[in-house]
Amino acid sequence: MANLPTSSRYTRYEYRRALELHELEQLLNEDDDVENVTLFPPDDDEFTDEDSGGEAEADIDRLPGRILSSEFEVKFVAKPTDLNELPTEKAAETKSVNLKKRQVCTKKSGLASKPLYRWSHRVEDFNANSGRGDNEEITKVSDNFSLTPALQRNRALSLTPEEVKVYIAILLLTGYMTPKYIRMFWEIKSDTHNEAVSNSMRRNRFLEIQQYLHISNNLQLPENDRFAKVRAYFNLLKKNFVKNFGLLSSTHISTDETMVPYYGRHGTKQHIHGKPIRFGYKLWSAATRNGYLITFKSYQGGKSAPLPRQEEYGLGAAVILKLESRLPKELGPYNLYFDNFFTSLPLLSALSENKTGGTGTIRDNRLAKCPITQVSVLQKETRGSFSF
Repeated sequence: MANLPTSSRYTRYEYRRALELHELEQLLNEDDDVENVTLFPPDDDEFTDEDSGGEAEADIDRLPGRILSSEFEVKFVAKPTDLNELPTEKAAETKSVNLKKRQVCTKKSGLASKPLYRWSHRVEDFNANSGRGDNEEITKVSDNFSLTPALQRNRALSLTPEEVKVYIAILLLTGYMTPKYIRMFWEIKSDTHNEAVSNSMRRNRFLEIQQYLHISNNLQLPENDRFAKVRAYFNLLKKNFVKNFGLLSSTHISTDETMVPYYGRHGTKQHIHGKPIRFGYKLWSAATRNGYLITFKSYQGGKSAPLPRQEEYGLGAAVILKLESRLPKELGPYNLYFDNFFTSLPLLSALSENKTGGTGTIRDNRLAKCPITQVSVLQKETRGSFSF
Protein backbone atom coordinates (compact mmCIF):
# COMPACT_ATOMS: atom_id res chain seq x y z
CA MET A 1 0.00 0.00 0.00
CA ALA A 2 1.32 3.44 -0.91
CA ASN A 3 2.11 6.01 1.74
CA LEU A 4 -0.67 8.37 2.75
CA PRO A 5 -0.71 11.58 0.67
CA THR A 6 0.55 14.81 2.12
CA SER A 7 -1.90 17.68 2.26
CA SER A 8 0.55 20.07 0.61
CA ARG A 9 -0.07 18.40 -2.76
CA TYR A 10 -3.83 18.99 -2.83
CA THR A 11 -6.54 21.45 -1.95
CA ARG A 12 -8.65 20.62 1.09
CA TYR A 13 -11.28 18.89 -1.06
CA GLU A 14 -8.75 16.98 -3.17
CA TYR A 15 -6.89 15.87 -0.03
CA ARG A 16 -10.08 14.34 1.34
CA ARG A 17 -10.65 12.58 -1.98
CA ALA A 18 -7.06 11.30 -1.97
CA LEU A 19 -7.61 9.77 1.47
CA GLU A 20 -10.72 8.04 0.10
CA LEU A 21 -8.62 6.63 -2.72
CA HIS A 22 -6.28 5.10 -0.17
CA GLU A 23 -9.25 3.67 1.71
CA LEU A 24 -10.29 2.02 -1.55
CA GLU A 25 -6.77 0.68 -2.09
CA GLN A 26 -6.79 -0.78 1.43
CA LEU A 27 -10.12 -2.48 0.63
CA LEU A 28 -8.56 -4.10 -2.45
CA ASN A 29 -5.60 -5.38 -0.45
CA GLU A 30 -7.62 -6.79 2.46
CA ASP A 31 -10.86 -8.07 0.88
CA ASP A 32 -10.45 -11.24 -1.20
CA ASP A 33 -14.01 -10.90 -2.52
CA VAL A 34 -13.11 -7.88 -4.65
CA GLU A 35 -12.85 -8.91 -8.30
CA ASN A 36 -11.89 -5.54 -9.82
CA VAL A 37 -12.47 -1.83 -9.49
CA THR A 38 -13.22 0.49 -12.37
CA LEU A 39 -12.74 4.26 -12.29
CA PHE A 40 -15.16 6.04 -14.62
CA PRO A 41 -14.25 9.50 -15.96
CA PRO A 42 -16.73 12.39 -15.65
CA ASP A 43 -19.62 11.94 -18.07
CA ASP A 44 -19.25 15.28 -19.87
CA ASP A 45 -19.89 13.98 -23.42
CA GLU A 46 -16.68 15.61 -24.55
CA PHE A 47 -14.88 14.53 -27.71
CA THR A 48 -11.35 15.55 -28.53
CA ASP A 49 -9.75 15.77 -31.95
CA GLU A 50 -6.22 15.09 -30.72
CA ASP A 51 -4.33 13.82 -27.72
CA SER A 52 -4.20 16.16 -24.76
CA GLY A 53 -0.46 15.64 -24.44
CA GLY A 54 -0.57 14.24 -20.92
CA GLU A 55 0.81 10.81 -21.81
CA ALA A 56 2.62 10.13 -18.51
CA GLU A 57 1.70 7.10 -16.41
CA ALA A 58 -0.89 8.04 -13.79
CA ASP A 59 0.12 7.83 -10.11
CA ILE A 60 -2.51 7.12 -7.45
CA ASP A 61 -0.72 9.63 -5.20
CA ARG A 62 -0.77 12.40 -7.83
CA LEU A 63 -4.13 12.19 -9.57
CA PRO A 64 -5.66 15.48 -10.78
CA GLY A 65 -8.75 16.95 -9.16
CA ARG A 66 -10.92 16.04 -12.16
CA ILE A 67 -10.17 12.34 -11.64
CA LEU A 68 -10.56 12.66 -7.87
CA SER A 69 -14.16 13.81 -8.33
CA SER A 70 -15.21 10.80 -10.44
CA GLU A 71 -17.03 7.62 -9.42
CA PHE A 72 -15.67 4.16 -8.66
CA GLU A 73 -17.40 0.85 -9.25
CA VAL A 74 -16.24 -2.07 -7.08
CA LYS A 75 -17.24 -5.56 -8.25
CA PHE A 76 -17.31 -8.36 -5.68
CA VAL A 77 -16.94 -12.04 -6.57
CA ALA A 78 -20.14 -13.95 -5.84
CA LYS A 79 -19.54 -16.67 -3.22
CA PRO A 80 -22.74 -18.73 -2.76
CA THR A 81 -23.30 -20.75 0.37
CA ASP A 82 -24.55 -23.64 -1.72
CA LEU A 83 -22.31 -25.07 -4.44
CA ASN A 84 -25.35 -25.84 -6.56
CA GLU A 85 -26.74 -22.33 -6.43
CA LEU A 86 -27.47 -21.04 -9.91
CA PRO A 87 -26.85 -17.48 -11.13
CA THR A 88 -30.29 -17.74 -12.74
CA GLU A 89 -31.85 -18.27 -9.30
CA LYS A 90 -29.99 -15.45 -7.67
CA ALA A 91 -28.63 -12.80 -9.97
CA ALA A 92 -25.03 -11.71 -9.40
CA GLU A 93 -24.75 -8.50 -7.41
CA THR A 94 -22.57 -5.54 -8.30
CA LYS A 95 -21.99 -2.89 -5.65
CA SER A 96 -21.28 0.57 -7.00
CA VAL A 97 -19.45 2.67 -4.43
CA ASN A 98 -19.78 6.39 -5.00
CA LEU A 99 -16.97 7.83 -2.89
CA LYS A 100 -18.04 11.36 -3.66
CA LYS A 101 -21.45 10.91 -2.01
CA ARG A 102 -20.33 8.10 0.36
CA GLN A 103 -23.30 5.90 -0.40
CA VAL A 104 -23.62 2.31 -1.60
CA CYS A 105 -26.22 1.09 -4.05
CA THR A 106 -26.93 -2.44 -5.31
CA LYS A 107 -28.22 -3.35 -8.75
CA LYS A 108 -29.37 -6.67 -10.17
CA SER A 109 -28.18 -8.00 -13.52
CA GLY A 110 -30.79 -9.97 -15.46
CA LEU A 111 -29.79 -13.43 -16.71
CA ALA A 112 -31.46 -16.18 -18.69
CA SER A 113 -34.27 -18.22 -17.19
CA LYS A 114 -33.31 -21.47 -15.45
CA PRO A 115 -32.38 -24.09 -18.08
CA LEU A 116 -32.80 -27.85 -17.72
CA TYR A 117 -29.72 -30.05 -18.13
CA ARG A 118 -29.25 -33.82 -18.25
CA TRP A 119 -26.06 -34.87 -16.47
CA SER A 120 -24.22 -38.11 -17.21
CA HIS A 121 -21.09 -40.00 -16.09
CA ARG A 122 -20.95 -42.06 -19.32
CA VAL A 123 -17.91 -41.15 -21.44
CA GLU A 124 -19.72 -42.02 -24.68
CA ASP A 125 -22.20 -39.20 -23.98
CA PHE A 126 -19.41 -36.65 -24.39
CA ASN A 127 -18.94 -36.97 -28.15
CA ALA A 128 -18.26 -33.53 -29.61
CA ASN A 129 -21.09 -32.39 -31.86
CA SER A 130 -20.01 -28.82 -32.58
CA GLY A 131 -16.83 -26.95 -33.42
CA ARG A 132 -13.50 -28.50 -34.32
CA GLY A 133 -12.67 -29.86 -30.88
CA ASP A 134 -9.38 -29.38 -29.07
CA ASN A 135 -7.13 -31.48 -31.33
CA GLU A 136 -8.29 -30.68 -34.86
CA GLU A 137 -7.29 -27.09 -35.47
CA ILE A 138 -7.33 -26.34 -39.18
CA THR A 139 -5.18 -23.49 -40.42
CA LYS A 140 -4.91 -22.01 -43.89
CA VAL A 141 -2.09 -19.92 -45.34
CA SER A 142 -2.43 -18.23 -48.72
CA ASP A 143 0.47 -17.07 -50.89
CA ASN A 144 -1.74 -14.49 -52.60
CA PHE A 145 -1.29 -11.54 -50.21
CA SER A 146 -2.36 -8.20 -51.68
CA LEU A 147 -2.55 -4.77 -50.06
CA THR A 148 -4.78 -2.00 -51.39
CA PRO A 149 -3.86 1.64 -50.64
CA ALA A 150 -6.36 3.68 -48.60
CA LEU A 151 -7.74 6.85 -50.16
CA GLN A 152 -6.81 9.83 -47.95
CA ARG A 153 -7.97 13.29 -48.93
CA ASN A 154 -9.09 16.51 -47.31
CA ARG A 155 -9.68 19.30 -49.81
CA ALA A 156 -9.70 22.04 -47.17
CA LEU A 157 -6.13 21.17 -46.19
CA SER A 158 -4.97 20.50 -49.78
CA LEU A 159 -3.32 17.33 -48.61
CA THR A 160 -1.12 15.34 -50.94
CA PRO A 161 -0.65 11.56 -50.71
CA GLU A 162 2.96 12.14 -49.70
CA GLU A 163 1.92 14.32 -46.75
CA VAL A 164 -0.57 11.73 -45.55
CA LYS A 165 2.10 9.04 -45.66
CA VAL A 166 4.55 11.23 -43.74
CA TYR A 167 1.88 12.10 -41.17
CA ILE A 168 1.04 8.41 -40.60
CA ALA A 169 4.74 7.55 -40.47
CA ILE A 170 5.29 10.08 -37.67
CA LEU A 171 2.34 8.62 -35.75
CA LEU A 172 3.79 5.14 -36.15
CA LEU A 173 7.15 6.43 -34.93
CA THR A 174 5.58 7.56 -31.67
CA GLY A 175 4.50 3.96 -31.05
CA TYR A 176 7.98 2.88 -30.00
CA MET A 177 9.76 6.16 -29.23
CA THR A 178 6.84 7.37 -27.02
CA PRO A 179 7.69 11.04 -26.39
CA LYS A 180 5.74 12.75 -23.62
CA TYR A 181 4.69 15.45 -26.12
CA ILE A 182 4.83 14.81 -29.84
CA ARG A 183 6.10 18.36 -30.52
CA MET A 184 9.33 17.37 -28.76
CA PHE A 185 10.46 15.80 -32.06
CA TRP A 186 10.98 19.33 -33.42
CA GLU A 187 12.85 20.72 -30.40
CA ILE A 188 16.46 21.80 -30.89
CA LYS A 189 17.62 19.89 -27.79
CA SER A 190 19.83 17.00 -28.78
CA ASP A 191 18.14 14.45 -26.50
CA THR A 192 14.65 14.99 -28.00
CA HIS A 193 15.24 16.32 -31.53
CA ASN A 194 14.44 13.84 -34.30
CA GLU A 195 16.10 14.76 -37.55
CA ALA A 196 14.02 12.37 -39.68
CA VAL A 197 10.75 13.91 -38.43
CA SER A 198 11.82 17.57 -38.55
CA ASN A 199 13.22 17.20 -42.10
CA SER A 200 10.12 15.47 -43.45
CA MET A 201 7.39 17.86 -42.20
CA ARG A 202 7.16 21.21 -40.42
CA ARG A 203 5.79 21.08 -36.90
CA ASN A 204 2.94 23.56 -37.56
CA ARG A 205 1.88 21.61 -40.65
CA PHE A 206 1.74 18.38 -38.65
CA LEU A 207 -0.35 20.01 -35.90
CA GLU A 208 -2.65 21.53 -38.52
CA ILE A 209 -3.32 18.13 -40.08
CA GLN A 210 -3.86 16.65 -36.63
CA GLN A 211 -6.41 19.31 -35.77
CA TYR A 212 -8.50 19.37 -38.93
CA LEU A 213 -8.21 15.88 -40.41
CA HIS A 214 -11.57 14.21 -39.62
CA ILE A 215 -12.76 10.72 -40.49
CA SER A 216 -16.48 11.50 -40.05
CA ASN A 217 -18.70 14.51 -40.67
CA ASN A 218 -19.42 16.26 -37.36
CA LEU A 219 -22.90 17.22 -38.60
CA GLN A 220 -23.87 13.61 -39.34
CA LEU A 221 -22.56 11.72 -36.32
CA PRO A 222 -24.67 8.79 -35.05
CA GLU A 223 -26.42 9.40 -31.73
CA ASN A 224 -25.49 7.72 -28.44
CA ASP A 225 -22.11 6.64 -29.80
CA ARG A 226 -19.05 7.90 -27.95
CA PHE A 227 -16.81 6.56 -30.72
CA ALA A 228 -18.87 8.30 -33.40
CA LYS A 229 -15.92 10.28 -34.78
CA VAL A 230 -13.94 7.12 -35.50
CA ARG A 231 -16.82 4.69 -36.07
CA ALA A 232 -16.28 4.72 -39.84
CA TYR A 233 -12.63 3.87 -39.26
CA PHE A 234 -13.58 1.04 -36.88
CA ASN A 235 -15.96 -0.40 -39.47
CA LEU A 236 -13.27 -0.24 -42.15
CA LEU A 237 -10.77 -1.97 -39.85
CA LYS A 238 -13.20 -4.77 -38.97
CA LYS A 239 -14.09 -5.28 -42.64
CA ASN A 240 -10.42 -5.58 -43.62
CA PHE A 241 -9.61 -7.78 -40.61
CA VAL A 242 -12.26 -10.33 -41.62
CA LYS A 243 -11.25 -10.12 -45.29
CA ASN A 244 -7.58 -10.81 -44.59
CA PHE A 245 -8.48 -13.52 -42.08
CA GLY A 246 -9.20 -15.72 -45.09
CA LEU A 247 -5.53 -15.51 -46.04
CA LEU A 248 -4.33 -16.81 -42.66
CA SER A 249 -7.34 -18.50 -41.06
CA SER A 250 -7.69 -20.74 -38.02
CA THR A 251 -10.62 -22.62 -36.51
CA HIS A 252 -9.49 -22.01 -32.90
CA ILE A 253 -10.43 -18.50 -31.75
CA SER A 254 -9.58 -16.81 -28.44
CA THR A 255 -12.04 -14.22 -27.09
CA ASP A 256 -11.22 -11.82 -24.25
CA GLU A 257 -11.07 -8.16 -23.25
CA THR A 258 -8.24 -5.96 -24.56
CA MET A 259 -6.99 -2.72 -23.02
CA VAL A 260 -5.74 0.00 -25.39
CA PRO A 261 -3.50 2.44 -23.48
CA TYR A 262 -4.67 6.06 -23.46
CA TYR A 263 -4.02 8.76 -20.84
CA GLY A 264 -5.84 11.73 -22.38
CA ARG A 265 -9.45 12.79 -21.82
CA HIS A 266 -12.37 10.81 -23.23
CA GLY A 267 -15.77 9.74 -21.96
CA THR A 268 -15.06 5.99 -22.33
CA LYS A 269 -11.58 5.84 -20.82
CA GLN A 270 -11.42 3.45 -17.89
CA HIS A 271 -9.10 2.55 -15.06
CA ILE A 272 -9.09 -1.18 -14.26
CA HIS A 273 -7.16 -2.12 -11.15
CA GLY A 274 -4.65 -4.94 -11.46
CA LYS A 275 -4.29 -4.88 -15.25
CA PRO A 276 -0.89 -4.42 -16.99
CA ILE A 277 -2.51 -1.51 -18.86
CA ARG A 278 -4.66 0.24 -16.26
CA PHE A 279 -5.77 3.38 -18.13
CA GLY A 280 -7.29 3.33 -21.60
CA TYR A 281 -10.08 1.99 -23.78
CA LYS A 282 -11.52 -1.50 -23.36
CA LEU A 283 -12.31 -3.67 -26.37
CA TRP A 284 -13.91 -7.10 -26.63
CA SER A 285 -11.67 -9.00 -29.05
CA ALA A 286 -11.61 -12.24 -31.04
CA ALA A 287 -8.18 -13.37 -32.24
CA THR A 288 -6.29 -16.45 -33.38
CA ARG A 289 -3.81 -18.14 -31.05
CA ASN A 290 -1.03 -16.55 -33.11
CA GLY A 291 -2.29 -13.07 -32.29
CA TYR A 292 -4.21 -12.07 -35.43
CA LEU A 293 -7.17 -9.82 -34.49
CA ILE A 294 -10.25 -10.92 -36.42
CA THR A 295 -12.88 -8.57 -35.01
CA PHE A 296 -13.54 -6.40 -31.96
CA LYS A 297 -16.30 -4.53 -30.15
CA SER A 298 -15.58 -1.28 -28.32
CA TYR A 299 -16.90 -1.03 -24.76
CA GLN A 300 -18.58 2.28 -23.89
CA GLY A 301 -19.44 1.69 -20.23
CA GLY A 302 -22.37 0.37 -18.28
CA LYS A 303 -24.67 3.16 -19.51
CA SER A 304 -24.27 2.22 -23.17
CA ALA A 305 -26.98 0.46 -25.16
CA PRO A 306 -27.18 -3.29 -24.31
CA LEU A 307 -25.93 -5.86 -26.77
CA PRO A 308 -28.37 -8.19 -28.56
CA ARG A 309 -29.48 -11.01 -26.19
CA GLN A 310 -27.76 -9.35 -23.23
CA GLU A 311 -30.92 -9.32 -21.11
CA GLU A 312 -31.37 -13.03 -21.80
CA TYR A 313 -27.81 -14.26 -21.32
CA GLY A 314 -25.93 -11.51 -19.49
CA LEU A 315 -23.08 -9.27 -20.70
CA GLY A 316 -20.31 -11.88 -20.96
CA ALA A 317 -22.32 -14.36 -23.02
CA ALA A 318 -23.77 -11.58 -25.21
CA VAL A 319 -20.23 -10.44 -26.07
CA ILE A 320 -19.21 -13.95 -27.17
CA LEU A 321 -22.34 -14.39 -29.30
CA LYS A 322 -21.79 -10.98 -30.91
CA LEU A 323 -18.17 -11.75 -31.83
CA GLU A 324 -19.08 -15.26 -33.01
CA SER A 325 -21.71 -13.86 -35.38
CA ARG A 326 -19.03 -11.83 -37.18
CA LEU A 327 -16.76 -14.80 -38.00
CA PRO A 328 -16.86 -15.93 -41.66
CA LYS A 329 -19.16 -18.96 -41.74
CA GLU A 330 -17.41 -20.46 -44.76
CA LEU A 331 -14.17 -20.89 -42.76
CA GLY A 332 -15.89 -22.63 -39.80
CA PRO A 333 -16.99 -24.43 -37.78
CA TYR A 334 -14.97 -22.80 -35.01
CA ASN A 335 -14.01 -23.56 -31.45
CA LEU A 336 -14.05 -20.51 -29.17
CA TYR A 337 -12.00 -20.18 -25.97
CA PHE A 338 -12.78 -17.77 -23.12
CA ASP A 339 -12.31 -17.28 -19.37
CA ASN A 340 -14.76 -17.54 -16.47
CA PHE A 341 -16.12 -14.02 -16.95
CA PHE A 342 -17.89 -15.21 -20.12
CA THR A 343 -18.51 -18.92 -19.53
CA SER A 344 -22.00 -20.14 -18.66
CA LEU A 345 -24.04 -23.20 -19.61
CA PRO A 346 -26.67 -21.17 -21.53
CA LEU A 347 -23.81 -19.67 -23.60
CA LEU A 348 -22.42 -23.12 -24.45
CA SER A 349 -25.91 -24.27 -25.46
CA ALA A 350 -26.36 -21.24 -27.71
CA LEU A 351 -22.98 -21.82 -29.36
CA SER A 352 -23.83 -25.50 -29.90
CA GLU A 353 -27.00 -24.48 -31.72
CA ASN A 354 -24.78 -22.50 -34.11
CA LYS A 355 -22.52 -25.56 -34.61
CA THR A 356 -19.73 -23.70 -32.80
CA GLY A 357 -17.64 -25.28 -30.05
CA GLY A 358 -16.93 -23.53 -26.76
CA THR A 359 -14.19 -24.12 -24.18
CA GLY A 360 -13.67 -22.06 -21.05
CA THR A 361 -13.14 -21.98 -17.32
CA ILE A 362 -16.33 -21.64 -15.31
CA ARG A 363 -17.19 -20.36 -11.85
CA ASP A 364 -18.52 -22.94 -9.41
CA ASN A 365 -21.76 -20.99 -8.89
CA ARG A 366 -22.67 -21.46 -12.57
CA LEU A 367 -22.60 -25.27 -12.65
CA ALA A 368 -26.40 -25.71 -12.63
CA LYS A 369 -26.30 -28.34 -9.86
CA CYS A 370 -23.92 -30.59 -11.77
CA PRO A 371 -23.02 -33.47 -9.37
CA ILE A 372 -19.25 -33.19 -9.69
CA THR A 373 -16.68 -33.12 -6.91
CA GLN A 374 -16.72 -29.88 -4.97
CA VAL A 375 -13.97 -27.39 -5.69
CA SER A 376 -12.74 -27.36 -2.09
CA VAL A 377 -12.32 -31.15 -2.18
CA LEU A 378 -10.78 -31.31 -5.65
CA GLN A 379 -8.16 -28.71 -4.76
CA LYS A 380 -6.77 -31.08 -2.10
CA GLU A 381 -6.30 -33.90 -4.60
CA THR A 382 -3.03 -34.60 -6.42
CA ARG A 383 -2.08 -32.70 -9.53
CA GLY A 384 -3.98 -33.95 -12.58
CA SER A 385 -7.10 -35.06 -10.70
CA PHE A 386 -10.42 -34.29 -12.38
CA SER A 387 -14.15 -34.77 -12.13
CA PHE A 388 -16.70 -34.81 -14.94
